[in-house]
Formats: sequence, C-alpha cells, structure tokens
Amino acid sequence: MSVKVMPTWPDLMKFELRKNPVIFDIGGYRGQWTEIAKSYHPDAMIYVFEPIKQFYDIIKNKFRNDSNVKVFNFGLSNKSSKIKMSLSGDGSSMHNQRGPLEEIETKDIIEFIFENEISRIDLAKINIEEEEYNLLEHLLDSDQLTMIDNFCIQFHPFPEGYQERREKIIQKAKKYYNRFINYEMVFECWRMKKIKPIGCIGDSHISIYTDVPHLSPESKLYPFENFSVFRVGPWLGYNLPNRIDDIQNIINRMPTENLILSFGEIDCRAQIIRIAKKTNSSIDSVISGVVKN
Repeated sequence: MSVKVMPTWPDLMKFELRKNPVIFDIGGYRGQWTEIAKSYHPDAMIYVFEPIKQFYDIIKNKFRNDSNVKVFNFGLSNKSSKIKMSLSGDGSSMHNQRGPLEEIETKDIIEFIFENEISRIDLAKINIEEEEYNLLEHLLDSDQLTMIDNFCIQFHPFPEGYQERREKIIQKAKKYYNRFINYEMVFECWRMKKIKPIGCIGDSHISIYTDVPHLSPESKLYPFENFSVFRVGPWLGYNLPNRIDDIQNIINRMPTENLILSFGEIDCRAQIIRIAKKTNSSIDSVISGVVKN
C-alpha cells in the first residue's frame, strides 16, 4: 500500500526572491498561507484573493493593521464574471455543488495585473479548487504566464479531462520554467529558467527595462538581472538607418545574444509632420518609412 507523502511548508517555500517582492495568494481561504509567506518574506507586498465573503472577512480582519497585505473579495480566473459557488470549507468550489451556494465574483487575472500596474509577480500560490486549469490556460494562451517568476500550485483531480489539461499545461510551462518540487496532485513548485540578459537600446522608453523608478542615464550601459540597458537619447526611428554603426558599437559592449530596440512616440507626433514638410512627402509615406526603419 503506497502512502502519499505530504509536503511541509519549508519544503515548498524554497524560492529565492528579490528584495520587496510582489506575492499573489490566489485562493486565500483563511489567510494561513499569507502568514507563512510573510514569515519567509516579511518585506513582501502580498495580494490576497478570496471570493467567499466569510473567508475574505477573516483575512481582512487578520491583516487589518498590515498595509503590505491587500485583500480582495473576488477570485482570479480567465475572465471577469459572477458565478454561484458551493461553500464547503477549504473545498469550496465553482464546479462541485457540495454545499450551500453563494454568488461570487471573479476577475480576469491579466486585466487585474495591468489595471494595477503590476509589472512583475515574484511568487504566486494557486489553490482554487479546479479553477487553476482555466487560469493557467488563459495565462499561457495569452503569453502572460512569464509575468510570474515562481508559482506554487495545487492541481485537483476533478474536472472532466483534467489529466490531459494538466499535461498540456505542464508541457507548455516547461518552455519557461523548471519544476523543482512535485508532490503529485498535492502541490508542485515552478521557477523560471535562468536566461542570458537581453540587450535593450533606445530612447527614454528603454528605462522601463531597468526596474527602477527613474530614467536610466544616457550613454551608459546599465546592467540588471534580466536586461542590459543603454539609453542613447532622443533618437528617431526615422533616422535609425544612419545610426547603424553607433548601434553596432553599443551591441558589441553587451554580453547578450538577444536585442530589443525601443523608440517611442516622438515619431508619431510633431516629428512626422516636420519630416513630411521638410522632405515634401505625404504623412502616410513618412509613417511607412518609420515603420520600415
């Protein structure tokens, strides 16, 4: 007779996170996991999502004096909707009718992330009683799963076809992540694979890749964990063909195989009209030239 080994939280919390990480607790229940996450990462900003009102109230009260814990009375899923959910303790579900029903709200996880201007999630715990399949499929199909550096998930053996859906999710996730802990159908943990930093060259818009709240300095290579950034100043996409040698010299200084060129909307405002007048060209032809360049 085989005995299923149950993990402990020290087993599952082997994540190396940056300072002041952003953590999502998706399926907050009574807030126990948030307490565990805070014990490992006391400087974290934690977003807790619990759609059932009685559990939301417990979490809200538990962290009422902690400004670094934000609690939301809705779940995260593949779409925003209202749905009936059965109440059955930590087994409450939108899919199995095992108890009294409560209307709950879900929000599209991608919409929530962008509406709240969250650029990176360091760790997400996902335990949402079968809804994890919809959530992960949505993130993968939208190419947005990689906004999450690490995730710890419990898959549930309930929805029809769950084996096939889980296997497809796993195979897609393996492109970007390594699964370093796997307690089958209990909890498993994934961390993003290490990649070479991506080289970024551009005007002020390139600063978004620096992960700091100010513009990167001009004409200086600015290395970060995932990006090497070089801000060239107010160059124009229209004139990039004249800058090939300059760009190549910058590339030669970057220890990378991949490159992002980022030039902003200055071409799409007064410069388009100025260039059209100066060259006696139509605005459409100037725009086509910018896009081509």
